[in-house]
Amino acid sequence: MILATRPSYAQYCCPHSPIRLDHLDQTFSTRNLRKAWDLETRKGVNLARRLQLPGDPSDIHLQAIKANYSSTARTRKTVRELRKSGAKPDKILKAEDRLKSLRAKREDLVTAFVGRVRDALEDPTFGIGISVSYRAKGVDVYRLDAPYAINFMAVKALSLNLRRAFSIRPSSRDDIVSQVTRLLNDHYPKSVIRGDVSKFYESIDHSRLLDTLRESSVLSTATLTLIAKLLKSYSDISGSTVGLPRGIGLSADLSEVFMRSLDAHFTRLDSVVFYTRFVDDILIVSHPGNGANVLSELDVQLSARGLSLNRTKSSVREMANDGTLAHIPFLGYSLEYRGRRLLVGLSPNRLEKIKRRLDASFASYTASRSPSAKAKTMLMKRVRFLSTNTRLANNKRRAFVGIRFSNRFVNDPSQLASLDARLAGHIATLSDAALAKKLGTYSFIRGWSEGTFTRHRLTDFEAIASAWRKLG
Repeated sequence: MILATRPSYAQYCCPHSPIRLDHLDQTFSTRNLRKAWDLETRKGVNLARRLQLPGDPSDIHLQAIKANYSSTARTRKTVRELRKSGAKPDKILKAEDRLKSLRAKREDLVTAFVGRVRDALEDPTFGIGISVSYRAKGVDVYRLDAPYAINFMAVKALSLNLRRAFSIRPSSRDDIVSQVTRLLNDHYPKSVIRGDVSKFYESIDHSRLLDTLRESSVLSTATLTLIAKLLKSYSDISGSTVGLPRGIGLSADLSEVFMRSLDAHFTRLDSVVFYTRFVDDILIVSHPGNGANVLSELDVQLSARGLSLNRTKSSVREMANDGTLAHIPFLGYSLEYRGRRLLVGLSPNRLEKIKRRLDASFASYTASRSPSAKAKTMLMKRVRFLSTNTRLANNKRRAFVGIRFSNRFVNDPSQLASLDARLAGHIATLSDAALAKKLGTYSFIRGWSEGTFTRHRLTDFEAIASAWRKLG
């Protein structure tokens, strides 16, 4: 058992090591906060709507920005219609001038808002407020407190500083799985080590993390101070000096910095052919017969950082002489090499997760004694979302999600039959024949094989996901 002494968070607010900031501007200036704002809006996030919470003192600024967005959208539509109808040039010009004026006004409004955020962050007493939102799978999930908009922008600014200072690039699950499937899709001998870090976020020691940040000498005093204050808030709530608050976006970036030394260690090992990590899931390919040694080294290196290996989820698989590789679960997929072919299906956990969401969708519907038309529509939307594919509307990344696009590497869809059976079982319990008939047109197998598409707006997605958000 590792005992952690309580760190003096104040010591990290005035680091004594030299700070090298020749090429990094980590100030919470209007310019940098505007960068954080723009990065979110480029993802298709409507911050004016996202950041508004009842009673938040920032509402007056955000309401003006939100109203401006609405006026801009209407005027942009008017300009398109006038051009299409061949209206008089002066009428088109007048509408275009109004559009330019609205866009200029929006710049002023956003600048005023981030100026307010800047003033709050420059206050020496400012700290990011957090509290427990709910529990999922026995773990507390946190949320930002009011003033939510200012805390949100503070987290985004810190995240931007960390990513620039440590060259952090968010891992892509699809890119990692693509690499792994290409590497495993042959019959050559190899050892495949799958490692899982036990209670990852909850096991990161504050002193170790803060020392890592300070000793890097790439973070400003202001950045390190706010991070230390956030960890102290978590410690005050949880009663522990170990752990990062789940649900707070900055925790992902902090954990990446913490794990950099582990990643570097294994990529340098001569016995390792390939190493990758996605949050707490690790997969290593080594020379044949060396898997047990590599797994033991992983255990040692994790322990040296105050972390532990989840034995039940960690394993070593050897590519046998007959060219077979036993089942390996990794990032939601089940990987197995058999008959000179890599079979990729859904992992047992991934399959069970979809079933739980399906169950939660019907449970939400039946919870109403006399389901309304709205409840029926929402059930339809949830089943349609789970069993088909969606391109999120109003999302500038043009994100595709769904039974096929969220599981794009599956080449053995036989497991999907169990999802169709689960759906049919729920439908059979419905007393509304018309609703049952409509739901009966959906199929997970067909949604996967045909790549069936349906359309959902981002606001729809939020309502749809509310039925299973706390399932984890």
